[in-house]
Amino acid sequence: MPYRDDLVGNPWTGTLHAGPVITLLDQTCGTCASLSMNPPWIVATLDLRVDYLRPAEPGRTLRARAETYRVTREIVFLRGEVHDGTSDTAVATCMATFMRTRPLIKNPVKGLRKLWSISRQSNRPAQKPQDRDAA
Repeated sequence: MPYRDDLVGNPWTGTLHAGPVITLLDQTCGTCASLSMNPPWIVATLDLRVDYLRPAEPGRTLRARAETYRVTREIVFLRGEVHDGTSDTAVATCMATFMRTRPLIKNPVKGLRKLWSISRQSNRPAQKPQDRDAA
């Protein structure tokens, strides 16, 4: 996430507000949770516990990473961290749990076929309407 002035929480130090850091972790963990299943599932955040370890350096781009460490029938467990590239110590770490709701595409093969047929139909020229009153 690039540094932006409108995300600053403390104008005297230039430190980012907690909200963008939490959102970055939530989005990163959610994407990781979704893609840790085949086919990918739509997931919802159940719990997100964030520990701030130090303030991010002003002007630095934040990078997040997440890893899934357990997938059950209904819940996905993850851990994540945010770095600003200036230290080995993370800016923040998190532990997260996400609920599996439903597959993104119920049947990946059928879903791809459907998308393919829609794209083929949109490339065809429009057909003329038939005259129904002709006798």
